[in-house]
Amino acid sequence: MLAARLASRTSSAEAVCAYARQLTDACREYIFIDSLRYLVAGGRVSRAGGFFGDLLHLKPVISPTRQGARRLGLVRDRQSQLDFALEKAGAEIKTPAAAVLLLQYSDNQPWVAEVVEPQLRALLPGAEIMLAPLSLTSGVHMGPGTWSLAFVEAV
Repeated sequence: MLAARLASRTSSAEAVCAYARQLTDACREYIFIDSLRYLVAGGRVSRAGGFFGDLLHLKPVISPTRQGARRLGLVRDRQSQLDFALEKAGAEIKTPAAAVLLLQYSDNQPWVAEVVEPQLRALLPGAEIMLAPLSLTSGVHMGPGTWSLAFVEAV
């Protein structure tokens, strides 16, 4: 989205490509999974792992990296997901006015818009916050209840 924004203001394809590469290196993303059921169905988690994870209400927090998806933590409920997101954003964003955040939702847009977004705005005054649905591919693989937070400071 940010590379597209730059592309609308410049005719230099090289500048847009360079900016996109910078964003890729600088961006952080945290994906909050609600249920392991869809990861099991896609073969990303074993049946036993999914069964016991859901039984114990373990909700993974994952992040895409160049080496593949990494699990960064486990939380037990929505509030713990939100606490994790606020902690990471607060610790990693040094200049809120220069930050752009993207919140993505699945079937939980009201919660993300009415609970998560206001708390991020309070924590990071001046940051630009965008709200968008998860891609259909992500939604299918991660299931209902999934949401994510991605952010970058101006590069």
